[in-house]
Amino acid sequence: MEIKKVVLLIFCAVFLILNYENICASSLGLTPAIIEQNFEPNGKFLASFSVLGASEDQKLFVFAEGDFSEYVTFDKTNFTGGTSFTAYINLPAETTKYGENKLYIKVKEVFEAETGIGTKLEIGALIIIRVPYPGKYAEIKSFEITATNENESVVFISKVENMGSQDITANVSVDIFSEEQFIESIFLGSKEIKIRETKNFAGATKGYKAGVYNATAILDYGSAVKDENEKQFKVGGLFVDIINWTSEIIQGKISEFEIEIESKWNNNIENVYAEVNISKKEGLGNVFKTPSVKLGRWEKTKLKGFVNAENLGSGEYEAKIILFYEGETTEKIVNVKVVSGELSTAAIKYIVFAVIGGLGILIIITVIVVLLLKINKLKKVNKSKRIKK
Repeated sequence: MEIKKVVLLIFCAVFLILNYENICASSLGLTPAIIEQNFEPNGKFLASFSVLGASEDQKLFVFAEGDFSEYVTFDKTNFTGGTSFTAYINLPAETTKYGENKLYIKVKEVFEAETGIGTKLEIGALIIIRVPYPGKYAEIKSFEITATNENESVVFISKVENMGSQDITANVSVDIFSEEQFIESIFLGSKEIKIRETKNFAGATKGYKAGVYNATAILDYGSAVKDENEKQFKVGGLFVDIINWTSEIIQGKISEFEIEIESKWNNNIENVYAEVNISKKEGLGNVFKTPSVKLGRWEKTKLKGFVNAENLGSGEYEAKIILFYEGETTEKIVNVKVVSGELSTAAIKYIVFAVIGGLGILIIITVIVVLLLKINKLKKVNKSKRIKK
């Protein structure tokens, strides 16, 4: 794990060196970052922007890109940092760009390069222009389901937006499935939604057993097309699963033994611990307990204990793992290998990774040194050129 951290740090260092200018530039900002506007035929609106983090002598250039960019003009296109600018948007009489259109206002830094004047992309802001669909048209903008435990209420909440040019009557229902088996349909209600209006629909049901379910929200607004949104939700049962464990320990040593567990319950579980009995068929081998932990809802974590393998011979053993929690238990019998010597399979893997990681670090350091030498060489060349001039 330490090798991985070192390699990651080296990669980060290389990234920082190669992208120093871009990282510095990322401190710039354009405010406001997002503007939302409804489309109106021949509509006109303006948006004023300010560049944050730019120095007063920093040369900047602004332009528009994306949907409706051809209808944008600016009070100024070239300016310096610390100066605001205004974008003027004159919309057309009609358009077929229905839905959410994205108009980007972008600012570039202008700089003097050795080959002439250059530009570099820096920052941008987004203007969302909503164009209503002709006739009746609506969409499910969000669909949320509360996680719960068995026999408790499951709450469904759906947000519907009228994106058409006519008022609608929206009917929302939810079909619930367990795997591919249909369970039931829940009606969330019927509401009038005016043009460009958004309304919430909600409903609840209960009595589900623990498990994973699929729910499909269905929007019907009198059109030939219905909008649907599918989501998965969990109903928890008081159960903690054993999903992984230490499969190999070293003979003659006191070794750490890990057990990875996962909660299937939608509440916190206090005082979860394990008892482990490692033995062969002919008799008892070793018994130990782990310290207890608090397990969050649907959380995965690891229990850690110590097994004394000083008196265990090498070979295959059975490990009986018993979890204790909230008056319940989970039991699993697994195989554990006791190996002789210091170099277990895990240790060998670690050594291999360490060697590979070491070689990787040497290569990266070499690349960094070469890059630094080249940078210094270029600086000297440029300095000598300036002196000659």
